[in-house]
Amino acid sequence: MPSPVSSPVSSLGSQSARKATPRRSPRPRKVTASGPQWPSSDSSDDDDDEEVRRLEAALAAAKAKKKRRQPLDDVTIEAIRAVAASRELCCALMAASGKELRRLAKLCGIEANQTGTVILAELEKLVAAAPRPKRGVDGVDDVEESSLPPPPAPKSARPAASGYDTLNADVLTKVLEFLPLDDAAATKQLSSTTASAARGALTRGRWRPFKTFCQDGDGRGCRTIALQSYTDQDRALLREVWALESGAVMKELASWPLMPSSSRRHDIEGAMRYLALVEPEATSGFGRIVAAFAASGGLAARGIICQWSGRVDGDLHAGLEQGNIDLGLSAWETPTDGAKFILRQVLSFGFWSHAEFMGRVDNWLDRRKAEIFVEAYEEITEELDEIEEQEELYRSVREVLRGVEEDYY
Repeated sequence: MPSPVSSPVSSLGSQSARKATPRRSPRPRKVTASGPQWPSSDSSDDDDDEEVRRLEAALAAAKAKKKRRQPLDDVTIEAIRAVAASRELCCALMAASGKELRRLAKLCGIEANQTGTVILAELEKLVAAAPRPKRGVDGVDDVEESSLPPPPAPKSARPAASGYDTLNADVLTKVLEFLPLDDAAATKQLSSTTASAARGALTRGRWRPFKTFCQDGDGRGCRTIALQSYTDQDRALLREVWALESGAVMKELASWPLMPSSSRRHDIEGAMRYLALVEPEATSGFGRIVAAFAASGGLAARGIICQWSGRVDGDLHAGLEQGNIDLGLSAWETPTDGAKFILRQVLSFGFWSHAEFMGRVDNWLDRRKAEIFVEAYEEITEELDEIEEQEELYRSVREVLRGVEEDYY
């Protein structure tokens, strides 16, 4: 018998594995009148050698593929720099915003060690509760002179231009493209330089599809959904903006006008048609829609998820029972906030009570996810009880109306 072939593959343990594992008897090639014909030992060794050579070739090809890298062109290098600059800029903006929120919290007597969202909500409550200044005889506010803002500083004393102004116009436009949509739009207020760059980013850059989609731009999204006549180009646009920033899309859907609806929910009919196109399957799309509500800045669900799940394929009730679908919790400021959002909607998904749903949560295999829902349930139990009372009243009224209709007809 020829000696075994020495190769690099033997270092991976292939030879030792063959020695340690007893070889199964080869199946006979054919059966003749004299009995089954077994392959010779030389043929078996040839097969082993061929397998070793095949593995060596595959390993060499994998190493060569790993070593090959595409050369970076100027456009790719510029894009990498723009992304790095935008990330640094976002961090700087978030740090400055958080510092200012804490300063205002201390100034207004609010606990400053809370999250930014809680502090901002408390500040907005103070602004809403603040008394409006009385109007004077000539329409001038009747306020004390000491409460008036100081006169504007002379030009020489004003702060220097924004740090954005030091960037090249093209680089600045690319930086703004990678900011969240609302932040990119807000930079138009900083200076004329950033205003020009922001317009370029919003109309010609990464955010260009939104200009075509939104009503304050070309308005094609609402117009297409209202007509319910979709070309391949329309479908591509609708999916592109959803993948780009779903939270901004949710805000846009909330601003759409009423549309005819068989469910009498004319206020959300446009959103239902759109979501049924971009998320046609309930169990796979549920988490992305929940995440979109997290990114929309607290936009109310208003029955959107319930109506959507009734129009598309998939059993959302079963997915929530087993807890084996994406719930979009990571998109919220805390996973508990996401769990609270879902708990407020569960009666719309075929559960008769929150206690029934929590009984299913107890059986979830993902215990961390189950603990998040238990924590959320304990924090908003009273609110959920009120929701159940309203739902029970609604069901009673619906039964009465159904009885009246049967008697009438």
